[in-house]
Amino acid sequence: MTKKNMKLLDPATGLMECRVCGDRYFASIKPDSGGKYYRGAWQCHNGCT
Repeated sequence: MTKKNMKLLDPATGLMECRVCGDRYFASIKPDSGGKYYRGAWQCHNGCT
């Protein structure tokens, strides 16, 4: 299993932070999913690995 680079800071708003570069953004939550995020939400927008 790979280590997650993203850290969920606020589950209510979807605020996430990259543990590598420190970039923060709001991930989109799927409608009617019970709080699950869209695919790719756990990946940094800058491509950090």
